[in-house]
This record gives sequence, structure tokens and C-alpha cells, in this order.
Amino acid sequence: MGNNPLYASQIDCARCLIEHWIDFPSLEIDTNILACNKPRIECAIYLPLAEEAAISSLKRVLDALDTHLASNTLLVGNSVILADIVTMCNLYMGFTQLMTNSFISKFPCGKLLLDHGESTKFQEVSGRGEKDKSVLPVTKKHLSQKNLLNQSLRMNPKRRNQQSRNQNLVRKRRLQS
Repeated sequence: MGNNPLYASQIDCARCLIEHWIDFPSLEIDTNILACNKPRIECAIYLPLAEEAAISSLKRVLDALDTHLASNTLLVGNSVILADIVTMCNLYMGFTQLMTNSFISKFPCGKLLLDHGESTKFQEVSGRGEKDKSVLPVTKKHLSQKNLLNQSLRMNPKRRNQQSRNQNLVRKRRLQS
């Protein structure tokens, strides 16, 4: 094997692992936690089936994390690196606002990451986050489809221009008939 460029070096493999564990929480953990939290902070319509799917996906992700941490002290290597910090930060909102203690206790990674979260170094960066006793309830006032459309149009100028053109075409057709 030697210096054959077709074989990755140990440094390349470690970098790949670090990149994987940086992407994993961003793509898997964060999306599921946000899917559960957005209706609670009135940024999305509450759909029970969507929340159930997000919770089951989050359980699957935490199981994968537990499987990895069963044979490893940290995500990559023996010292805290960026991947560990990114994972902790992405789980932080879920641990403090969404996940109950009984939910967290089912996953050993939860206790491990909560221990890291209570460390003074993490608190220097994130501030002191207290664990909520219960999950934030979904409010009775839901955003309607029309309000969500208006909110998305305000955020996307291209879509807003297309929407106004479509409305003008509809008005012209009504006037012609």
C-alpha cells in the first residue's frame, strides 16, 4: 500500500469522520427538533402526524448516536472536537425545551450529552440552560394557511412577484368574462 494515492490516509479518514459527525446533527437532529418546536412557537401549523414522524425519526437518530457512543467515549477520538460541540448545540434546544426526562432516560447519549452540557466550558458559551419540567404546549392559536403563505411571500421576493403576477392574470380573466 505505502503511498498509493488510491488509499486514504488516516488523516483523511479522521477528517471524513469529523465531517460526518458535523453533518449528522445538522441534518438529522436539528430538522426533527425544529419540526416539533415550530408549531409550539407559532411558526408552523401543528400537524399531529408530522410531529409523530419527527419524534420517531428523532428516536431513530438518538439510537444511532447511542450505538456509536456505546463503543466510543466521544464522537471522534479521545478529546472534544468540533463535531462534539455541534452535536451538543443541536441537541441543546431539544433537551432544554422539548424532551422530557423520561424521554431522555431511554437514551444513554442523552445523559452523556447532558453531563457535557452542564460542564462549565459549555455554559460559558451557551449560558445556563435550565431543563424544563414539561414540554412547551402547542398553542390553540394556529397559523392559518393564508397567514403562512403571506409570511413566506414576505420572506421570498421572487415568489411574491410571481404571486402578484398570478393575481393580476386572474383579475384580467375575470374582467374578460
